[in-house]
Amino acid sequence: MRNLSSFQHSFSQKMGYGMSIVLFSQVEKNIDFRVLFRLVSKERKERLLGYNDEVAQHVGLLAEVLIRYCLFAATNYCNGVPIEGKNQYGKPQYINYKEFEFNISHSDNALVCCISENSKAVGIDIETITEIKEHLDIARHFFTIKEQNYLNQQSENSNSSFLEIWTRKEAYSKQIGKGLLMPYNSFEVYGNESVRMNTVRLPGYIISECAEPKEPDTKLFMLSKEFTWNHIIPCMQKNY
Repeated sequence: MRNLSSFQHSFSQKMGYGMSIVLFSQVEKNIDFRVLFRLVSKERKERLLGYNDEVAQHVGLLAEVLIRYCLFAATNYCNGVPIEGKNQYGKPQYINYKEFEFNISHSDNALVCCISENSKAVGIDIETITEIKEHLDIARHFFTIKEQNYLNQQSENSNSSFLEIWTRKEAYSKQIGKGLLMPYNSFEVYGNESVRMNTVRLPGYIISECAEPKEPDTKLFMLSKEFTWNHIIPCMQKNY
């Protein structure tokens, strides 16, 4: 992925076929993030500045800019500057681009943005691969009996399997738009024909994405830090 035009062309082509797109990026340290604050709404800026964690602020900023870039690449802002809103359950959306579905997740300094079009809902979750000592106790509270039995059979990969199930739970709840309003032990993440789920493992991270059952497979774009800062952000500065 050498330049913005090739990415934008590829992105627009994929969106034209109704395919879900996932962007993965990481936040660099020691960068002047004031440039990003100029690219988000006043309301979003105030919410982000309310975070005590500076990394969370920066990741949230970058995620918002990437989503807006994807919206621009797909629509050229044909309905004007995006107006932020939420659905009845609190899931973020753009009021004047309701056909443009998106979802964001981040962990540590990494973030993923999942986007779709034609009002096809998507959900995504990313988690850092780390040892969670109490994962079996968590599973007893949030996983179905079937999922718990599967987890108990994974003696050597129990922690990894737990993270896969958890990210799928998160992605599913976000795809249907209810988030934590839906008990996690009330639905299955394997053999659930009401949706299509994919799980990807990257060095240090695990990502699960959820879309409608007949949607084509997702295309993952790995955005380098250099590409994000040298191409995407300047494009948004020019077109904001």
